[in-house]
Amino acid sequence: METFKNSLEIIALLIGFGGVIYHIATIKSNIYRTIDTTCDFANQKINKLEKQLELHLSEYKQQVVFNKERSDYLHQDIDEKFQRLYEILDSYREIYKQLDFKKDKIDNEDRA
Repeated sequence: METFKNSLEIIALLIGFGGVIYHIATIKSNIYRTIDTTCDFANQKINKLEKQLELHLSEYKQQVVFNKERSDYLHQDIDEKFQRLYEILDSYREIYKQLDFKKDKIDNEDRA
């Protein structure tokens, strides 16, 4: 009877170890499945963010080019306006010199 009892204890112990090993294997499998799922999700999120970043970078580059062209155009336009202003001022100076010369001539004639 003692050997039967020992045999039953050994069988129960082996079944218990088998259950523990099965439970550990199940937990390990769940951990690996969760890790794989998380990695897939993270990779999808990273790919999505990379695409969005590429899109925003291309938009930014286009805006930089547009703003540069616009700035160059405005700079050129301002230079042209100032050049025209200097031309007008020069013509007014010439007119003023001529008028001032005539005024001096008239003043000299009045004094004589």
